[in-house]
Amino acid sequence: MNREGEQVIAARKAGAWDRALGWAVVAMGFGLPFYIAISQNLFILAALIWIADQVRRKRCDVARTPMDVGFLAYFAAELISLPFSTNLPQSLIYLRRFLLIGMVYLMGAAIRDWRWLRRALWAFLGGAALYSIWGLAFFIQHPDLRVRHIHNSITAGGITFLAAGLALSLCFAPGKREWKWLCGGTALLASLCLFLTNTRGSMLGLLAAASVLLAVRRPRLLLALPVVIALAYATVPSSQKERIRGFFDPNWESNRNRLTWWKTGLEIFRDHPIVGIGDVGTEKMYIRYRPNAGGKIAGHMHNNFLHIAVTLGTIGLAGFSFMLWRVFQFLWRAYRAAHDPLASSLSLGAFALFLGFNVNGLFEWNFGDQEVVTILWFIIGLTLASWRIGLSQQPEAGQPSPELPARAGAGEVAA
Repeated sequence: MNREGEQVIAARKAGAWDRALGWAVVAMGFGLPFYIAISQNLFILAALIWIADQVRRKRCDVARTPMDVGFLAYFAAELISLPFSTNLPQSLIYLRRFLLIGMVYLMGAAIRDWRWLRRALWAFLGGAALYSIWGLAFFIQHPDLRVRHIHNSITAGGITFLAAGLALSLCFAPGKREWKWLCGGTALLASLCLFLTNTRGSMLGLLAAASVLLAVRRPRLLLALPVVIALAYATVPSSQKERIRGFFDPNWESNRNRLTWWKTGLEIFRDHPIVGIGDVGTEKMYIRYRPNAGGKIAGHMHNNFLHIAVTLGTIGLAGFSFMLWRVFQFLWRAYRAAHDPLASSLSLGAFALFLGFNVNGLFEWNFGDQEVVTILWFIIGLTLASWRIGLSQQPEAGQPSPELPARAGAGEVAA
């Protein structure tokens, strides 16, 4: 066989691997809002396809990112705390949480052109829209209950918050009418579903994210936010209005519980300030400090920073905070460097969502909610992919382009 024939065969093989990986990622994106078993199995499938392709090609496409040192700092803090854990087997099991961060790198390596990026976004938004419609159907059947059609209300609120924020951000990207309808429709459906979950922390997170998006893209529309909130409040049943009114009432039961949990968490941190009690559920330690807690036992501290302080101590809090800072830096840098309108909207949306996620995290341990945090890492991974694609296409911009090895037949695959 001549050299030209060998190149044609190699191109076909590369194209087949690209398509398999691409469609695995697309399927995973669609499944993310639903059952964790489905999305994680598809995540594993996509990772195995990528690993097999790397072995076949005898190379590794994973590039360094500005976030690496932040992830390593958080992981190092976890390892430092490990020998001092009050429940070492559980802490070892909880290390699997870091595997989810691999979603960022898988997306960055697997999505190598704009068409596959759009397909992944289409799939996720379509899945999120269907998830939200399902939630609205649940509300129609059970109007006096908080929406919890697949997950509990807190998880459903986190999922719809991320979906609504991402869809809202992508509404500002120019594109075909179908794209605008999908983004706008998903933003509306997910926002309604979020409101009906009545998870106040997630609603605050979306409010923070939307405020950032509008402040950057449409400052005048910020004035419409209070009107939208008032209209949404007017549509919910009286039982849910009562919960919303109790948001700032310290005597409201859920608020009172959180204040007690936070006070107890500070006491635990005071007694274990350096490396914490280990990355464990806090039930046993909570009972030790609050023997008369009754049924209101805290398995986590309902605040990201306090939970990290309790479980990993000052060292963990420093590593965790540094990770957050590095992710914020990268997302803002990706937005400022973006020349493609889709990349600009995606990266700004990811920045706003990461901010909103941490606002939500002032009232919840949402980094411990696998269904929700997996979607967050997926969105950040898409941003990493768009950043790498953009840099590879504009090497003259003054920044070193990450290594993106050309794959034979990539043009045909993207089409």
